Amino acid sequence: MRNRKGLRVRVLLLTSVLALVLGACGGASTGSTWFNLPSVTVNVRDDGSLRVMGIAVGTTASTGLAAVVDPLQAAGADTLEVRIGYNGIHIYLDGQDLPYIAWDEDSAAMLASIIETQSPGIGADQLLDWARRVGVGVRIQMSDTRTPRWRGETSYAPMEAPAELVGPMDLSGLAFDGNGVLTVEGVDLGLGALLPAHIGGILSDLGAETISLNFTPNTLDLALNGQELPSLAYDSDSLAAGLELASALLANDPATLSLVESFLPKLPALAISGTISFTGQAAGNLALPERIVVPVNADGTLGDVMGLPLGAILTDPVLPADMIGKLTGAGVTRLDVSLSGLNVAAAVDGAPIPEIALHDGAKPLLASLAPLPDGTLELVETLTGARPLNLVLSLPGDASDTSVSLLGAMSLEAPSTAAGPLVLPITITGNAITGIGGPDPAALGLGDVALPDGILDMLGDLGITSLTIVNSPNSLVIETNGSEAVGLAYDAATMTTLVGLLPALVDIDAETLDMAGSLVGALPGLDLTVTVSLSGPAPGSLTLPEQLVVTVNPDGTLGTALGLPVGSILSEPLLPADLIGQLAEAGINRLDLRLSGMSVQAAVNGALSPAITIHPGGAALLPLPEGILDTIQALTATQPLHAVLSLPGDMPGDMADPFADASLVIPDLAPGMTATVRLPLTITGNTITDIGGPDPAALGLGDVTIPDDVLSLLHDNGVTLVRVVNSPNSLVIETNGEVALELAYDGPSLLTLLELVPALTGADLISNDGLMTLLEGPIMDQIVAADAQIEVNLE
Repeated sequence: MRNRKGLRVRVLLLTSVLALVLGACGGASTGSTWFNLPSVTVNVRDDGSLRVMGIAVGTTASTGLAAVVDPLQAAGADTLEVRIGYNGIHIYLDGQDLPYIAWDEDSAAMLASIIETQSPGIGADQLLDWARRVGVGVRIQMSDTRTPRWRGETSYAPMEAPAELVGPMDLSGLAFDGNGVLTVEGVDLGLGALLPAHIGGILSDLGAETISLNFTPNTLDLALNGQELPSLAYDSDSLAAGLELASALLANDPATLSLVESFLPKLPALAISGTISFTGQAAGNLALPERIVVPVNADGTLGDVMGLPLGAILTDPVLPADMIGKLTGAGVTRLDVSLSGLNVAAAVDGAPIPEIALHDGAKPLLASLAPLPDGTLELVETLTGARPLNLVLSLPGDASDTSVSLLGAMSLEAPSTAAGPLVLPITITGNAITGIGGPDPAALGLGDVALPDGILDMLGDLGITSLTIVNSPNSLVIETNGSEAVGLAYDAATMTTLVGLLPALVDIDAETLDMAGSLVGALPGLDLTVTVSLSGPAPGSLTLPEQLVVTVNPDGTLGTALGLPVGSILSEPLLPADLIGQLAEAGINRLDLRLSGMSVQAAVNGALSPAITIHPGGAALLPLPEGILDTIQALTATQPLHAVLSLPGDMPGDMADPFADASLVIPDLAPGMTATVRLPLTITGNTITDIGGPDPAALGLGDVTIPDDVLSLLHDNGVTLVRVVNSPNSLVIETNGEVALELAYDGPSLLTLLELVPALTGADLISNDGLMTLLEGPIMDQIVAADAQIEVNLE
């Protein structure tokens, strides 16, 4: 009887246990666990003590649970439950699924090997195998409120990738060496050891060569050395519950909470994958999205990039706040930038600026102007060599659709003007110009020009001994030490946009900015080569354009030359202001000058004057600024120069080259009609007092006077004897027995000269009003063809 009663008790107990076990097998839907044991409940008392089945097991403080339990209790949470089962490690907050660790047989085995490596001898593989077959769990009960009991393992609800992705990005170009130093595409950015030593030690113990990651809409999949690790699994509901947990745990750390709140909902949108190497050699290549929108705040810090809170991580400004203020103050709210290798294309609110091509020679120059981490340029070149990277800097006030690129294929407009070629080989010794490809710099007014010491010091520090700037239609190339450094493709419109951007980018005064703006129209069509040598004579010779157009202002200062605003640099008058006035009064608004050494021929409003060769004795007799003849001779020592002085009142537009046909009209006289004249004149005061015999008054010459200005000029230069020798189409003027001036002329050119001389000197060489009328008649041929010798004795 007693035995029967004992049997009944044992059967009852066994039945109770089976009922309890079967009742806990709510995960039967997976069909993978043998059975699931009920979670061990840990009750948290008000005083922080912990009890399991009524037995005290310490306190939240002594067990380290206070960091989790205290904030959860403060947030009103009731239960936190952790379950280990066949499909992974699940966490529930008040019965709601949180993101969980998902595994299968292979990834669980890989995790077991990692645990065994860190804690040898614990039999991690058997422990995990049993944990997956016999589900176990812990439930922390933080209040008297009961939540629904666990019903079995759950799984995420499959989600589609959202329309706006973060990426795609492949991080396979990242590698850490044994010291934790990061390289990107093999380039060390000089950031030092980024991987903490203890993490590096763990990876070394695990024999980790690579860790792979791949985000999907529902999982973060991981692999170690190509072998799968457990994944992080989630869906929209579990991520929302995860935010609740983060809000409780990080209530006292708002900065970190803000990061989590921004990042966690973005997990389904991450299109990021890659294999990160820990051998120092990258496992693949880094690939970035084709286009990235980068919001920039008013203080220069980043906003959310691709929806990720990069600004909260990279807290230093990426641009100076004052630059942002200047840009937005100028109405600029968006900058589009495209990087392709080392080629840079950009647009300001949709208006393109010149395209920039950087070469090896630019790297040291850029490093001195804008210090960058070592290898930055090489990294950019590698990342964007195969596919361009397009960036949109969205500044405060930007209301544009940043999903649409404002960068299109650049179409440069051909220059509206053309000028050149102009080749300037400049030699610098110390900080002075000592050579310019032939002429003496002092003769060109450049002897006192000194270059800023700061520029020379910078070039010297970079080891740059020669700098060449080559401007051709729609192109500007800068070379250093013979290697191409920077190239620009531009037109007037793109350069105008860039000039408008300068005040926000650099410290520039209004005068310099105005000068830069005035260059815009002429620069695209200018054929210019400037070579600056700091170590010996610059190669090449000074080369001038076939026609140099110079505008002259009413005060005699220069306006433009080759379309460039040279007057803002060379501020001294080229011609006296009263001379400009005299020319304007005579109706002269354009002077063409053909200069070759000391030979000069002018055209007045397109009409040729005689070709004049100036000898040393004649230089002082011409009313020209001091040193101008030395400058002309220096400039034209190797090639003639056609200079056009465009005076006030000159009409813009092309004029036929007046020197295209400089042939002289030869007088056509009948035989015996050529005049032969021998005339010795004596001048007393300013009147003719002797003509070699006859009385001058009897010949009507008593009232002919020589202008005082002419006589004063001759007397001031010690001239006592003037001899004029005329032969057909030629006139030679000698002073004191030496040739001073030679003229090659015909009738029309002589008349042009006679009209020009009064405007140049302010004095009429011919005081007889009827003489000019006579000269315009048939007598002109007699004069041009005459065999005449006239000697004027001024003593």
